[in-house]
Amino acid sequence: MASHAHKALILFNKHEPTQASLPNLDSLLAKGSAGSIYLETDTGCDDILQLFGLHDAPCATDAAHGRYGHVRFGLLTADAQLVDLARGYGLTFVSLLTDDVALDDMPLDAMDALITEGLAAVDILFVDLTCSSWTRIDHLFQSRLADPDLLNCVITSAAVHSRPTQPYQPRQSFQMKLGRPVVVDQHRCYVYGCFHPTTTRRDTVTEFDTQTMQDRGAHAGILAYHFMSEICHRLGLLPKYGA
Repeated sequence: MASHAHKALILFNKHEPTQASLPNLDSLLAKGSAGSIYLETDTGCDDILQLFGLHDAPCATDAAHGRYGHVRFGLLTADAQLVDLARGYGLTFVSLLTDDVALDDMPLDAMDALITEGLAAVDILFVDLTCSSWTRIDHLFQSRLADPDLLNCVITSAAVHSRPTQPYQPRQSFQMKLGRPVVVDQHRCYVYGCFHPTTTRRDTVTEFDTQTMQDRGAHAGILAYHFMSEICHRLGLLPKYGA
């Protein structure tokens, strides 16, 4: 039986790629699988908090502990307010940035070393590289795609091109939360690609292209609220999420 990943690295950029050549990201998608992440409307919170499922819930701190238990999260971002908000939910967060560190000015080798340091301290490392170039992000995956202990994941935004339909995708995955339907944004979403050398199933996506990832991704669609629980499940840290 194939061994699951023990850590996850998630590199995030809100802006769609414009570079024509991103060989490591193309490899990640060709070897792994893709899907769409749907956002709830009118939450009034940052998209990253939606991806962590940390928004508009009563007793959010207790809810976060109930969902994630002792999962260790690391958050690398230039947004100090976002770090403060995430900590306020009481999750086990390991902050890796100081006030005098600018992610976008950091040399690539220093950024690579910081990610390695972060992965040693946490289970899931989420790196917000919204202000970075996609060439830089592509480089950061170069030495990590063959790591048998690491689930590599990339997330970016996309205009909604297609939505999963029954029976291809159960409604509870992308339209239900806590047993109730939610209103999903009809105009924008995120797309993601994941790869782990021995456990990721392949789909027919062969390159880092947001439209193709929506149309042909094996994971179809998932609500942002469920996304981090799914990553925890793939690491063997949590049971399969439920809507």
